[in-house]
Amino acid sequence: MKQIINLSFITTIYLLITGCVTLDIFDDADFSPYPKLSAIAKQPQAQIYQPRFADKSPIKLREKELTVILPDQDKSPIQPQSLPEKELPAEPVQPKPEPIELVAQLECQAENSALMIAQQEILSNYRLGAGDLISIKVFGEEDFSITSHLSETGTISYPFLGELALAGLTIKDMEDIIITGLKGGYLVNPKVTVTVLEYRKVFVNGEVKNPGGYAFVPGLTVNKVISLAGGLTEMADDEMFFIIRNGNKSSVPLCANLKTYIRPGDIILIKQYQKFFVDGEVKNPGSYAFKPGLTVKKAISLAGGFSDKASPEDISLVHEGQESAMSSPITLDMRIRPGDIITVKEYKKVFVNGEVQKPGGYAFEPGLTVEKAIALAGGFTEFASAQWSKIFILREGYETTIPTSVKLNTTIRPGDIVTVKESWF
Repeated sequence: MKQIINLSFITTIYLLITGCVTLDIFDDADFSPYPKLSAIAKQPQAQIYQPRFADKSPIKLREKELTVILPDQDKSPIQPQSLPEKELPAEPVQPKPEPIELVAQLECQAENSALMIAQQEILSNYRLGAGDLISIKVFGEEDFSITSHLSETGTISYPFLGELALAGLTIKDMEDIIITGLKGGYLVNPKVTVTVLEYRKVFVNGEVKNPGGYAFVPGLTVNKVISLAGGLTEMADDEMFFIIRNGNKSSVPLCANLKTYIRPGDIILIKQYQKFFVDGEVKNPGSYAFKPGLTVKKAISLAGGFSDKASPEDISLVHEGQESAMSSPITLDMRIRPGDIITVKEYKKVFVNGEVQKPGGYAFEPGLTVEKAIALAGGFTEFASAQWSKIFILREGYETTIPTSVKLNTTIRPGDIVTVKESWF
């Protein structure tokens, strides 16, 4: 539907030039001095429209005649032209990475949820014990509302009811006892609320820097208690922990790890790790954590293996001050026990060089003589003889000449270097 509007002269000229309006010419006797303009909104797809007229027609705008030359009807009408739409290249949609703040927030929420569950479990199942600080409130009765610590025997003194034994009771049990006692002639329908203000301490003993008691808060873990105690010592076993619960030291301790939740009154035991020692000719001598099933071979492997001077056949094992090597030979597949001391002995050699058939190092044996050492090296060459050659021994940095006629049966020591000189006769 066309809308007829009146426009000023300048506005009409501008709209005609830009092609934004269409002039409808009427041959009516009542033709108005002002043209009737139909403002037609642009269609979608950005089409350009031109004025459509049948012939040349005069137009009077505010008493000024304006001649408009219009296209001939016989000629092809001007067709609307569509502007090509520019297609933008599609960009790949990249997933938005989760901001670090969001990840931290989710982790915090998960931790808070776990803490809330731990708190609810403790509050619902918690049993009172010596050292707890509790608040008892009776609605509208200040004389019956008190705050008190449970004594070492787990009791409190309550108005009109005397001494109450509360150790081992839940909060609900305690409320029921007080309600029942007050109904016996003191109050008609008492409303009692019991709250634990401070839980009894937890204790950590053993291999921590500051053993002792620490205040309990819901959500406390073994790891947090160890932190409160200053951390583990160098001798602590950091893989297994034990908890004594409900004050029963005669019971078997519960195994725990760093994430185990602690309850009020728990005693955490941090034991010294069981260890063994490897000494002598290994690459990294020292102490190592003991584990069941360890063998001599595995123990030496933990110490870095044999050194270049090691004698794998000469190993001693000391257990509780007694050397096992004295009673039975030590084999690599033998199992060890906590506290064992493994010693790998140095490979004892003597060296023979000079005019011998096979110069080199040879295993030392007690009672080894110069003559036997030369025999181990294959004997003399053609340029030496037992009768004429001079034999030298280098021992601990000092060179000593030994006459062969007298000293072939001389006993040598581990590390001795025997040199046979060339004979000219």
